[in-house]
Amino acid sequence: MATYSPKLPLTVNNGKFVMVDNSLTNIKQKLKMLVLTNPGEKLMDPAFGVGIRRYLFENANGITTYRIDAMGEVEVQSHTELQAVIREKILAQTTKYMPDIKITSVTASIQNNILNVRINYNIKNIISDNLQLQVQ
Repeated sequence: MATYSPKLPLTVNNGKFVMVDNSLTNIKQKLKMLVLTNPGEKLMDPAFGVGIRRYLFENANGITTYRIDAMGEVEVQSHTELQAVIREKILAQTTKYMPDIKITSVTASIQNNILNVRINYNIKNIISDNLQLQVQ
């Protein structure tokens, strides 16, 4: 069964939105939206989203303290712990909102104020794919 959705960013062609008609592209687009959406941004589901941008300016060597709240924010003390927090947040969100995919690995690094995230995943244990993001 094919899934159709508007291609993001939204573009119009001949008065109609350009649609994604490929299931693999649609899954990758949904995963990207899940990772980039900040918790609380989706009105009907405030727990939706990883909010990856909030980790961009974390000090990789210093101590940054978050309060622990309903969104699952935790204390981050080092770059290694930052990568673990990002990995756990992505795993939790995909388990809840995208159960048809299985995350096989997540790597995150910060270099020159750019957060690089690579997510490798399997779709229904049949197809392997990955999503790479650079957050500036």
